[in-house]
This record gives sequence, structure tokens and C-alpha cells, in this order.
Amino acid sequence: MRIPTQPRPWPDGHPISLEKAKKLAEGPLASVYERIAISCSAPLLWFRPTDDPPRILHNGTITVVRTPKKLFGITAAHVVDQWNEDFQKGGVTLQVKDRVIKDLKTIDKSSKRDLATFDLDEQSIQKLGLEPIDMASRPPIEGGGLLLAGYPGNTRIYDQMQIEWSPFFAITTARTVTLDQITVLVPPDEHVKNSLPPDADLGGISGGPIIGIFETKSHVAFHGLCGVITEHPHYDHSDISIERIVGAAAEAITESGKIR
Repeated sequence: MRIPTQPRPWPDGHPISLEKAKKLAEGPLASVYERIAISCSAPLLWFRPTDDPPRILHNGTITVVRTPKKLFGITAAHVVDQWNEDFQKGGVTLQVKDRVIKDLKTIDKSSKRDLATFDLDEQSIQKLGLEPIDMASRPPIEGGGLLLAGYPGNTRIYDQMQIEWSPFFAITTARTVTLDQITVLVPPDEHVKNSLPPDADLGGISGGPIIGIFETKSHVAFHGLCGVITEHPHYDHSDISIERIVGAAAEAITESGKIR
């Protein structure tokens, strides 16, 4: 079911012209938006320390959320499934950003929605330097502004035992919005701060935030988490030159981290 909203034209009498808004989005405002998206997300990875040299088996992205009831993390269910599969084989170490953790303390998981939630504590969030984001009070409208972020596996750089990442970030718009799903098209090199090559492998951004940009009647901008990335393009199997990214709607997640 499509949410019955229509993209709105640039409103008459808006204090900022469309041309100035575009310049802001491509200039100083982009840095502010990038910080919002990157600061609430982090790479989730696991490796076998006994391998010589140690190698990352898989990675995804987590999004950190704070609600009136709970602080928790969100990622895609297929990321958690892969972790569980590798964990059962033994000898695997789990890490968020640069911090080793014992396990994912799952709150809830839905294969149908491809969402998983897990417990996080304040101390860990502070040590990781993350800033939890609030849930949006409404879904985005089709054509409305969105921020995306995630950590593609092929952008990580090894330096001895240290790992550096070049996060994916984009300012874009919602293509379609339903009660369950948000789809996004990101033209290559357009409104992408850390522009990846058009044939880049975005594997690893699953679990990253889809943040809606909203505006009050008095033109005050605000933002909130609208969705979580669950699908990204596979260039090995497609010659499409526009990234089609799919996300699960965050409205499926309750304030306590349960998935409807």
C-alpha cells in the first residue's frame, strides 16, 4: 500500500529560494547533514583472530536510536543471520567500530521486515563516540529529502591491526514510500559527499540509517530516523548506473525495540 502523499513543489514565499537551498545542500549544510548521519551509525564487523593475517569475514552497519523508553541499536536481519552462522563455526570476534563486544544482545528480529534490534548501554555508546538519533514522528513523503549513511566493506583500509573506513553518505530524496518500505535512487556523484565510483560495491551499508528531513509550517527544519537500509545494488549482476537503495520503514519498530 502506497502512503497517499504527493511530492510538493517548492512553496511560494519560502524564506530560502530553491537555488539557495541547492547551494546549501552542496556546501556547508552538507557537512552538517553528514555529521548527523555518520554520528548515529557505525560499522559492525567480525573476524577470526587466529587467521594469519586476521581477515574480516563480513560486515554491516548499525544505527543507534534513543526513544523515550530505551537506547538500542538497529541493523538488517540478514546481517545478524550471517553473524550467527559464522559464530556457530567458532573462533570469531565481533567488533563495533574499534571496540570488541562479546555478542549482540538481540531484542527482536524479523526476517520478513529484514530488521533486527539489540541492546546497547550508555557507556559503550560514549566510548564509541556515537550520538543516538530520535525516531521520526512521521514517514517521509515521496520526493522528500533523505540522508543515507553506511560502511561499505570495500572502503576499509588495514594498517597493521587498525581499520579505517570511508563511510558512504548521500543527500537524496525518497522515490517511493509505503507502510513497510522506502526506496531511494542516488545518481552517481550527485549529492554524495564521499562519492564512490559508479561501479562501487556498497555491500556493508545494510543497517545504515535513512533519515528524513522535515519542515514545520514556520519553515524550521528537523530530522528523524525514517528507515534502515536493507538492500543495495549489486553491480556484478546489473549494469544499472543509478544506485537503487531499499530500506525497511522504521515505523515497524516500537519505542522498546520490538518489531511489529
